[in-house]
Amino acid sequence: MRFDLIGEIEKHLFEHRGHQRGKSPIYSLSNLEKGFFRTAGEVFSVGLAQGGPAPRFLRPWCFDYFSSGDLDESTLTIDDVDDAELYNLIKKVEEEETDVSAWNDQIINCGFTGAIKPENKEAIIRSIVLHATLRLVPLLKQIRKGLEVYNFVDILENHSGLCQQFFVPGVVDDDDDDDDDKADADFIMQNILPKMSEKGSVRETYETAIINFLQDFLQEIESCGMYELI
Repeated sequence: MRFDLIGEIEKHLFEHRGHQRGKSPIYSLSNLEKGFFRTAGEVFSVGLAQGGPAPRFLRPWCFDYFSSGDLDESTLTIDDVDDAELYNLIKKVEEEETDVSAWNDQIINCGFTGAIKPENKEAIIRSIVLHATLRLVPLLKQIRKGLEVYNFVDILENHSGLCQQFFVPGVVDDDDDDDDDKADADFIMQNILPKMSEKGSVRETYETAIINFLQDFLQEIESCGMYELI
């Protein structure tokens, strides 16, 4: 049986709440310190280059960070919270009508500095949402560092719309009739400008093989139907 490395990474480093689409990293400073998230990014990059399975299990906001290196916190909502404990805290605050002081410590730990009372529920919930998501930025940053293998981050930055379907489940290109704007395998390969090692070196030979794998993979998904394959 083939070892599913992408599946193991998904299982051990990412989580999702209920049946929500996509996952975000499990908050773990020990895994961050060990470099596990950087390794995950490297596996994603090399796997895609070699025609392997795509990591199509990520939250859209996580992919947005990968492709831009930045995060627009104004777009984050309760639905983006995957941590079960923090999500449950949000629901408790939402449902309480008269007294939210029972969760003072948890609310303060989320960075809320205002008066903890029902009138401020909206601001309290917003603080919990931001705490639950923004604390994951160092983890996402480390994954993005791993994605720099073979300059994959450059591809994400320049072709984020095309690459999103490799990372986010359920993403479909709605503009099927506009062929002039579609990026096919040839277009992608022509726009990849990898920084190769010294010509004739063993590393340069390996890098060339990876680029060839990527080209074969892109041509295969183009001929077979991209969404059926990945």
